[in-house]
This record gives sequence, C-alpha cells and structure tokens, in this order.
Amino acid sequence: MSPHFRFSSFFHRRRQNRQRPVKNGRRTNQRGDISPVAFHILASPTLSGVTGNTTVSVTPQNSTFAGLNEIADQFDLFRVSRLRYRIHPMDPTDTVNQCLAYFPDVDIQTQTSAQVSESPLAAVQTPFCGVPSRWMTVPRSQLKGMLDWYKCTADAGAAEFESQGSIQAAGGLSDVCRFELEGVILFKNPVSSSLMMERAINRAVSSGTVVRIPPTTQTTPK
Repeated sequence: MSPHFRFSSFFHRRRQNRQRPVKNGRRTNQRGDISPVAFHILASPTLSGVTGNTTVSVTPQNSTFAGLNEIADQFDLFRVSRLRYRIHPMDPTDTVNQCLAYFPDVDIQTQTSAQVSESPLAAVQTPFCGVPSRWMTVPRSQLKGMLDWYKCTADAGAAEFESQGSIQAAGGLSDVCRFELEGVILFKNPVSSSLMMERAINRAVSSGTVVRIPPTTQTTPK
C-alpha cells in the first residue's frame, strides 16, 4: 500500500469521526427542557346528548388521557406534536354510522355522525364492517391550534390556553363508540416538587378520591 493511500484513508476516517460540538450543543440547549412522551389510548365512551356524541378535549389532564395526568403535574406547558386515530368495529345491532374527527378548537357545536363525516379528517365506521377504520393522521398545520404551547394545569383563565383542540365522536344515541388514539406529547418547563405535590392533591380532591380537611384554629381560653 502506498504512503499516499494510507494518508488519504486516515484523513477520510478523521473527517467521518469528526464531531461538531457547537452545532450539537446548540440543538441540545434549544430542546434541553422538552420531554417527549408517546401515548396510546383505547377509549369506549357511550354516546349521549341529543344527537348521540361525545367530545374529548386534547389535554393531558383529561380523564381520557389518564396515563398522562401525573406526568402533566410535573410540567407547566405541553404540546401534542403527533396525533392519529381510528374507530374500531361497531356493535352489529347498532344502525347509525359512527364518525370521529379532530377539530382545532375548544368550543365546537354538537354534531350528528353525518356532519362529522364531512370533515376531511373524519374516521368513519359502518355496521357489519368487521374491521377498524383506516388511521387518520392530523396534519401538523392543523394540530398546532392557536398557540405554540398550552397550560398543563387548568386555572381560571380561558379554555383555549389549556386545550389543544377537541376530538368529537358521533353516532347513535346510547351507542358505544370504541376508538383508538396514539401520538406524541411534548412537555416543557419542569415545576418544583412542592407544586407538583399540590397539583396531585388538587386532582385527587376534584375526583373525590380524598377530602381536604381545613386547618384547625386554636382558640385561647378566656
């Protein structure tokens, strides 16, 4: 092997193994406080109301996203970066078609299955189909909603700051709609351990799991 070939091979390997600490460091600093969490949910709500529907707010504090509740207590902000869904086969005795669609808004009207099916993002299921509907992936341009980040914990503010849109299912009144959700949610800005504990207690009080006992006041005898 000629000396020139050995030198060229060595120089080529050095270039391949060379790292770029400045660029990688910049990327790490930009996303160092963001924690991505993948989720997968199978829900089976009973359709109610006047027309037979149910609406799920896209927020980690929703009961549908129960597996994300405790994680959300540890952060201030969230954002769903990927979301897709599908409907599972209906009960053969149900006669009304079932539809499921994402809407990038928190205040949407109740709709019939025919109205929901008009959405380009609607997953549709019909009686006697026997197989799940195709996966519907929400484009990032629509999934973003109105804000870049949303609050993990609801407060007295407006709902559009706390929910990244809504998912509405429609079908026959009192029918069960089985649908599947999966995606990735990003959490940002970790909170202190004391605030995290307070949020967990407040959620338990709201659900009725525990009862908050007010502090006793000591009185001085006369």
